[in-house]
Amino acid sequence: MKGVLIISYYFPPCGGPGSIRVLKFAKYLRDYGWEPLVLTVKEADYHVKDTSLMNEIPPEVNIFRTYIPEPYRLYRRLTGKQMDEPVDISTVPTNHREGEKLREKLAEAFRATLFIPDARVGWLPFALKKALQIIRANDGIQVVFSSAPPFTCHFAACLLKKITGIPWVADYRDPWTQAYFYPQRPPITRMLEEKLECKLLKEADRVVSINEKILKDIREKYDLKKGKKWMVIPNGFDPSDFEDIEPIYDDSFTIIYTGSLNVRMNPKYFLEAVGQLCVEKTDFARDVKLVFVGRTASDIAPLFKDTRIANNIHLVPHLPHKECLRYTFGADLLLLLIPEWERSEVIMTTKIFEYIKTGRPILALAPEGEAAQLIRKLNLGFVVHPKDIAKIKNQLWKIYNLWKSQNLQVLPDEKEILQFDRKRLTEKLARIFNEVLEENIKECQTVEN
Repeated sequence: MKGVLIISYYFPPCGGPGSIRVLKFAKYLRDYGWEPLVLTVKEADYHVKDTSLMNEIPPEVNIFRTYIPEPYRLYRRLTGKQMDEPVDISTVPTNHREGEKLREKLAEAFRATLFIPDARVGWLPFALKKALQIIRANDGIQVVFSSAPPFTCHFAACLLKKITGIPWVADYRDPWTQAYFYPQRPPITRMLEEKLECKLLKEADRVVSINEKILKDIREKYDLKKGKKWMVIPNGFDPSDFEDIEPIYDDSFTIIYTGSLNVRMNPKYFLEAVGQLCVEKTDFARDVKLVFVGRTASDIAPLFKDTRIANNIHLVPHLPHKECLRYTFGADLLLLLIPEWERSEVIMTTKIFEYIKTGRPILALAPEGEAAQLIRKLNLGFVVHPKDIAKIKNQLWKIYNLWKSQNLQVLPDEKEILQFDRKRLTEKLARIFNEVLEENIKECQTVEN
């Protein structure tokens, strides 16, 4: 069986979409002739942990974990945060209009100036050393696959290709220098990072991303030609995750949101619309129940104390993945939040596809972009601009009345949905590995001749 070295910071026991994407690839690659060897970190400062995901790693898959110096531990000390408070790129302020303290500004300036490509760059020497050891001990490794962010993973993979000649496939789960969460770097730092990204993109044998928009933007930014080098493998769902699910039902009009809430994934406009409806419509106030499952940042928590809606809100802390699915299956309406930030139109989270698999209606509060287009294309529910309180309120009232009359349902295109099966998506990745391997063999034969 051919071997592939997977380099990923996010991997179980880490929870969240980045970890799950890589986990599912590792889980199914053996079915398509590729033996995954995973290089990741140990004792990482993960913002979400889900130890239940460890049970999905096939026993045949070798996992190698190395030390990483985690800068967010220092960040907590500098900013006065609790040492057990989750911190990641989504909760670190990116501008000075969000009311952060002076020491938070200083910590962010330090991060934006010195950490290239990201705050996990300290892992680079440890990852590179271990990767070379793995390759030398396993002659069958014929492709390197890295998944980012953090983009330190791509940096390490590119250096490996330079040293060993093994072809490299780069996976962009999010944009890099074009991301909506990209830090405000000094001009010289940004220029250096963009040069690094461009160089790495040119070195990669294939560049994979979750949607075409990300790839198109990259090509246009760096004037790179379109071709077979650029491949889309979206996020998806694993049917095995949905076996033996016992939904958590409620007699209320239950609206479920799963995932993190923070300064970016912020429900304030949605909650304001619900608050207004609760004041204006007593039956809605009586029947509606809002369930938020997952991690809530401290600056979001005060929103739930609004007296108009406080009695309608039920907060559930982060749960193991399969437990979380019990809530989504029992929902009358699933809430999807896509923030209106610059370049947020490319966001296409794993949550969308797991929502899709439940067959429950989705209310997407999203700007025009990839997520909104998918919801409409597959007839999955309703799309409203995330900051238009009046339209959110009107749509909620319509949906509520459909629920009261027992007519709230969606009829998605089942054949279209099957394309997002994780096993099918892994098959596509395996075909990419086969292509780059074949090209590498031909190139080596040409050099020898």
